[in-house]
Amino acid sequence: MDAAADELALRDLSLRSMAARRRARR
Repeated sequence: MDAAADELALRDLSLRSMAARRRARR
């Protein structure tokens, strides 16, 4: 696996979780 790809996936996941939390809060 590519380390860069893994990092990107992690970043995407964190961003998605953050957005979901914001939505749930509202």
